Amino acid sequence: MRNWKTQENVKNAYDDLYSAIEPDNPESEICITLIIKSVFVSDEEQTDKNAIWAQAILEMIFDEEYLSTKIDSDSIDSWYAKLNQNKVSYFLLLFIIF
Repeated sequence: MRNWKTQENVKNAYDDLYSAIEPDNPESEICITLIIKSVFVSDEEQTDKNAIWAQAILEMIFDEEYLSTKIDSDSIDSWYAKLNQNKVSYFLLLFIIF
């Protein structure tokens, strides 16, 4: 698992999550926003809590220290708390709303 997570193409995929779909367009959405919109299709589902939850899952997948092949609720809760505390996902909600 560590070998996979430390590969350059995997690191590039993680970076792509936070990159604009159309880099030359200042109004372009970022990839993680489109993922969240695909997972939570209705306006009622596109909440800050759901955006943070989805981001927590993605962070776990790419975290080089998280080596389990299973995603457990305690780990999700830990990442969720970290992201929520830092308000890392706040910008995602703005992209979703607008």
